[in-house]
Amino acid sequence: MYKAKGKAKLIIPNSTWSQIQNLLLRHHSTEWSGVLYFTDNSARNINDLVITAQYLFPMNVGSTGYTTFNWQKKEVLVFEALQDKDGLEWRKGCLHSHNSMGVFFSGEDNADLKEQALYHHYYLSVIVNNKQEVIARLSHKLSTSEIESIFGKVELSKSVVYYDVDVEVEQSVFYQDN
Repeated sequence: MYKAKGKAKLIIPNSTWSQIQNLLLRHHSTEWSGVLYFTDNSARNINDLVITAQYLFPMNVGSTGYTTFNWQKKEVLVFEALQDKDGLEWRKGCLHSHNSMGVFFSGEDNADLKEQALYHHYYLSVIVNNKQEVIARLSHKLSTSEIESIFGKVELSKSVVYYDVDVEVEQSVFYQDN
């Protein structure tokens, strides 16, 4: 996976941030994960791309250091069937917690970014912790012509690129980590 230049922007509105805070409070000592549904402004340039987190659908409460879920669960399929009622094109990514750890992309998190880029137009991964720190990355599978234009030849090991994402949280604080 290749780190590309540029940054998108993720906005987490108060309604979605409240969902995250509630999960942080309820599952303070364990990692948890879910599907993060989001919309974007359809910008073609990564630096102009603004993503808005619309809804978090919790899927798993794991252990103190691990969480995972199955993307094909019935709950996800039902929600996807309902989400287009407002006419927005919602995309999906993953949000998970690192509870008492820092926010960073582990080897496993990066492997997930690479794998999921193959199944999505682009894939958003967000990590939060009990201190309410947030980090995000976006991954995208390159076409053969995109690979050739960047590297001069086809290097399949670099067929997925990722971008760091600036995160803006619109919040009213009701949860404090001690």
